[in-house]
Amino acid sequence: MIFKTLVILFLLPLVGLAGSLNAQTTKPSSSPSGEYEVQEWAIFIADPNQPRANAVSLFKSTLPEDANSRRVTDEDADQKNPCPVGLIRFVGEPQDVDKTMVDVLLTTSGGEFIGRWPKAKVQPNRLLWDNLSITTDPSNAPKIGEKHWFNQLRAGGGFYLAKDRTAERFLLYDIEFNYQVPVKVNGSTDAGVDLANVSASPLYDLTVYKPQGSTWKVGTIDRIKAAEGAKKPPGTIAKSGATSASRPTTESAFESTTKPSPATKPSPATKPSPATKSVVRSAGSSSKPTSAPTTSVAAQITYDPAVAKSATEAVDGWKAKLTAAGLASTDFNVITQILAKYALDPKRLTIVYRMDPAEMDRIAPLEIVPQPKKITRVGLMIVRNIDPAIMQEIDQLIVQLGSDEWSQRESAEKRLKELGLAAKPKLEQAVKNKDLEVAYRAERLMQAFAKPPGQ
Repeated sequence: MIFKTLVILFLLPLVGLAGSLNAQTTKPSSSPSGEYEVQEWAIFIADPNQPRANAVSLFKSTLPEDANSRRVTDEDADQKNPCPVGLIRFVGEPQDVDKTMVDVLLTTSGGEFIGRWPKAKVQPNRLLWDNLSITTDPSNAPKIGEKHWFNQLRAGGGFYLAKDRTAERFLLYDIEFNYQVPVKVNGSTDAGVDLANVSASPLYDLTVYKPQGSTWKVGTIDRIKAAEGAKKPPGTIAKSGATSASRPTTESAFESTTKPSPATKPSPATKPSPATKSVVRSAGSSSKPTSAPTTSVAAQITYDPAVAKSATEAVDGWKAKLTAAGLASTDFNVITQILAKYALDPKRLTIVYRMDPAEMDRIAPLEIVPQPKKITRVGLMIVRNIDPAIMQEIDQLIVQLGSDEWSQRESAEKRLKELGLAAKPKLEQAVKNKDLEVAYRAERLMQAFAKPPGQ
C-alpha cells in the first residue's frame, strides 16, 4: 500500500508536465505583446520648391545641446519655444508593465535623422533605443534648463524609459526625408481656395490659413481621397511592431548599412489631358507629362464665415482633430505652439494636413518589441510657400532690386532671401538682367542659397 502511494505521488508531477506540454503544442502562443500602448505624433514642414520635407534649411533648432541636432541653433528663440519634432510615448497601467524591457527602432529609406533625444544608437537612416526599462520612477532625468519646453513634455502622462542611470518620459526625433508636396492650389480668393490632391495617399483634416491683418481666415475639409492612377513614391511600407516568437533584439536590423536615398527633385507633375481634371501647378512644379495619366482629386474649401481668428484661436481647432485621430491630450499645448509659430504666415496662405498613417509607415517605419497592444501614429504636415500670389510678389521684388533708393533695394533682397528656394527660378533669370544692380544682387542671393545652413 505504501509502495503504491509513493508511485502515484511520483507520477503526478509528470502527468501535469505532460498536460502542460500538450497544451502548448495544441495552442501555440501568439506573438509577444507588452501590456502598454504607444502614441506618436510628429510635425513636419514642406515646401513645393524643396525636394525634402523638414530640410535642414527650413527651420532652426531649439533642442537641447545633447540632442546632437545638425540644424542651426536658434540663438534668438526663447527656450520655451518648441520646434517641429517627432515624439513617442508609452502609456498603460503601471502594475502591468513596470520594469518591462523594450527596444524601439526607427528607420527611413528616403532620408536621414538629424536629431534625437535621449541618447540612442545612430546611423544616418536609423535610430535605435535599445534595452529600455519601462518604469514609473521619474528620477535621473537628463538635466535641461528650467524654462526649456521639454519640461512641458515631461509634465505629460506616460511611463519613463530608463537606461544607464537616466530616465526620460518620451523619445524624440528629428528627420529629413524626400517628399513631394501632394497639394496643388488652383486659385485663392477672399472666400476660399480651390485645390487638389495629386498623390496616392488621402489627406485628412486639411486646413487652410489665410492671413488678414493680424488675424487669419480658416477653412477645413475632413478628407480628400487619393488621386486615381497616382503611384506611391519609393519607400518601405511596414506595419509597426514586431511578430517574433520571443522578445527579439532590433540590433540586427540596426546594423544594416542601407544608405539613405539622395535628395532628388520632385517627380514631374502630370500634364492635363481631356480625361484629366485640370490642376494649376504651384510655384516650381514641372509640366512634363508622365506615361500614365493621373486624375487629381479637386476640393473647394470655403473659409469659416465667422470673424477671423487670432493665432491661438486659429490652431486651437486641431485639438479636437487630434483627439478624433486617437491621440491623448497630453501634448496638445506643445503641438499648437508649434503650429502657431510655423503654420501661420502673416503674409501668405499656408496649409496643414494630417498624413495617412500608412504614409507615416512608408516614410519612417517604426518597430517596437515586445509589440504594443496598440500603436497610434499621427503626422501633421505644414506646407509653406504654396500661395499662388508668391510668384507675383517675387516678380515685383526683383524689379525692386534695381530701385533708385538703396533702402528699397536692401528691403527687396532681404525679402527674397526669406522666400528662399521659392524665388530661385526667377533669380536664375534675373542674373542675366540688363540692369547690373539687379543682376549683381540676384547673383549674391543665388550664392547665399548654395551655402550650407548657418554659413
